[in-house]
Amino acid sequence: YQVQLALDLKAKTYTGLLASSAKKTEFSGQLATGWDGTIDYTFIDSYGHIGGVRPALDADNFFIGETATPPLDAPPVQIAKETSESRRTA
Repeated sequence: YQVQLALDLKAKTYTGLLASSAKKTEFSGQLATGWDGTIDYTFIDSYGHIGGVRPALDADNFFIGETATPPLDAPPVQIAKETSESRRTA
């Protein structure tokens, strides 16, 4: 599964997408009243899982920006060869 979540701090709303290879589900709503817009921790809840072995959780690729991310079915973003090579050397 992949979760995409966008927060609009000015409008105090959120929109999101829960996607798998078989299905996409969009969701949206209002942010909690009184929330100051600060994200100071994250929490992933696996306590609601049905009985049995819990699946492994993998959370990565947090992205914070002012522009929307491309849709999951968009073509890959092309980057310049120089940019690609510069990321390989540190």
